[in-house]
Amino acid sequence: MSELITMSEIRAKLKVGRTAGYELINRSDFPAPISISSKCLRWVESEVENWINAQKGSSRRPVRRPKYKKGVFVVNGVTFRERA
Repeated sequence: MSELITMSEIRAKLKVGRTAGYELINRSDFPAPISISSKCLRWVESEVENWINAQKGSSRRPVRRPKYKKGVFVVNGVTFRERA
C-alpha cells in the first residue's frame, strides 16, 4: 500500500516553491489529490513518483530566465525591445 504525502513533501521532492507546487494541481497530467477533509489534500506517493519519472523522460525544454540589457531583453532566444 502506498503512503499519502502532503504538498510540502511534493515541493521538497521537486525543489519548488509554494506557488509552483500549487500550480501543479491545475495541470491535467498531475495526479489527482485525495480529499481527507475540506482543507486537507494528500497525494498517493507512488503516483507522484511515477509522474516525476515521466517528466524526467519528457522532451520539454526548460524556460530560461529573461536576460535584460538596457531597453532590450531576450526570452528563449527571442529579442524584445522596450517601446519609446
